Amino acid sequence: MKELELNKIYNQDCLEGLKEMPDNSVDVVITDPPYWLGSYLSIDKNGQYVGDTKDIVNSWNVGDGYWIEKVLTEIHRVLKFGGYCLLFSIDRFVDLPAYNARKVGFDVCQSIYWKFEQGMPKGIDTRKRVEALIFHGNASTSSLRKQEYENPTGEEISVRAGNNGFINDVQIRKRKNGTKPLTEIGNYFEGTKYGLATLAPQIEIICVFRKKKKTENYAKDILESQKDTSIHPSVINTRQIQEEDGIFPSQLIIEAPKPRGEEKQDNEHPTVKPLSLILKLIKLFTMPDQIVLDPFLGSGTTAVACVELNRKYIGFEIDKKYYNIAERRLQKIYDKPKLL
Repeated sequence: MKELELNKIYNQDCLEGLKEMPDNSVDVVITDPPYWLGSYLSIDKNGQYVGDTKDIVNSWNVGDGYWIEKVLTEIHRVLKFGGYCLLFSIDRFVDLPAYNARKVGFDVCQSIYWKFEQGMPKGIDTRKRVEALIFHGNASTSSLRKQEYENPTGEEISVRAGNNGFINDVQIRKRKNGTKPLTEIGNYFEGTKYGLATLAPQIEIICVFRKKKKTENYAKDILESQKDTSIHPSVINTRQIQEEDGIFPSQLIIEAPKPRGEEKQDNEHPTVKPLSLILKLIKLFTMPDQIVLDPFLGSGTTAVACVELNRKYIGFEIDKKYYNIAERRLQKIYDKPKLL
């Protein structure tokens, strides 16, 4: 098995790239895999609508063929003994990586939480959906964009809305703007939304998985790691952050705003992570000159952070557009004049 070049990113499927890497060769993995949970994200192929991601998620096999088990199997193999895998996730998805991590041999450790406080509520407007169903026979809010509506018959209302106690009191009026309820039932549910997505998200989970130690205890592993390159010492490097920030760092909650403005620039990646967050994770879980792997590199933030902190890196990104963005970001760093 050949050894991939360090400090390089590869435009390829991470499963194929990981198979080219030797066993026990990486100190830490930091990655943000796709969640595939955007229920209304449409999928196009050659300009033609194919379906929604929710349809793919519902049809995926969560058994041996599930993609995250395959990826975690390879990550576990290439990680050094005692090495960490930091994997971004959300609460609706976190059970799958944790289950599969245990299945392939990882110890599941205490998670870290990224607090960003910029989430926007995304719940469904209950009143609009109910009135769309009453007036048009479907719950599409686009059908409510008309300015006026004819009165549906009592029979039509009963069929569409059901006999729920409100129907006898339904009053229809002309719509003067897009904000006023059209019915008594709409007025009753005005200001409500459907589902917990209405609560603004402010936290993202960073799962922490650790490959088991090679010897019988961590102290011995640390000593052995000085001459055995297959061992990662499994230490949490709080000293560097304490020296730089003047405080003892919290390892459980890291506050960092989502990238915008100058940091975001022309980066089109939908889930780009703040550089300050990745810098802190690398400082905590690695020592200088150690190797960091990101199999879902995206726009390259992990690689950029490694260059700034004197860590070696390997990254895989299958999407050519994001791979090119990552290359441009790295080139800007390498082109900076060096201070004498």
